[in-house]
Amino acid sequence: MKKAIIVIILLSALPAIARAGDWFAPLSKTDMALMAVDTALLATDWGQTRYIATHPGEYHELNPLLGAHPSVGTVDAHIAAAIPLYWLTAWALPPKEDHGYKRFINREYLSIAVAVYEGANIGNNARVGIGIKF
Repeated sequence: MKKAIIVIILLSALPAIARAGDWFAPLSKTDMALMAVDTALLATDWGQTRYIATHPGEYHELNPLLGAHPSVGTVDAHIAAAIPLYWLTAWALPPKEDHGYKRFINREYLSIAVAVYEGANIGNNARVGIGIKF
């Protein structure tokens, strides 16, 4: 819920950052590739977090929104909402370059930040013994 509030606040701040024509601009091939990578990372983290949920005696979740020992249903609901919310937020943000200048808040930087964050989560989970299975 806290993530949703943060995203709503950020999206409500966009009019001050982006002109009206910048909202939901067409996605470039780079944007789509970054979003696909992030979706794969989110799905991997989802699987690992489900594993944590089914092994409460061995592992605990570090995400404060889920709690130390979330249920599988809580994990599913959280990530199932997070993925489309990420897509919508990335699409809503303006492109990196528009009219000859680079924007600090843009969809490419968001996608890179999500990749770094999720990569760190997946790496930490692997470090403590939670594998990656497909």
